[in-house]
Amino acid sequence: MGSIGKILMVVVPILMIVIFGFTFVMILSPKLRGKWMAKQLEATKYMMEASKGTMKDIAKTTSEVQHDIIEENKDLMKETADMQAEIHKDAIKTTAKAIKDGLKDEK
Repeated sequence: MGSIGKILMVVVPILMIVIFGFTFVMILSPKLRGKWMAKQLEATKYMMEASKGTMKDIAKTTSEVQHDIIEENKDLMKETADMQAEIHKDAIKTTAKAIKDGLKDEK
């Protein structure tokens, strides 16, 4: 076995023990887990600050695409809205008729 193999035979088990120990401590220690999560939140904050321009570009592009889709399907959307309004109108007529008939029956 070469010198690299001997080094790996020492480093890999040590690394495994360290990872296992860290995981076990994280399970048992809420304080350490809280510190770890705080660091992650801080990193997220810096990431958000660094990528504001990119997020603005994405939001602008999304809004432009949404506008284009609405513009392309305007007639279809109007037709759908008219159909829905007609359905609601019929439902209201039916309900009003049922109430009117119910009031007539009570007299």
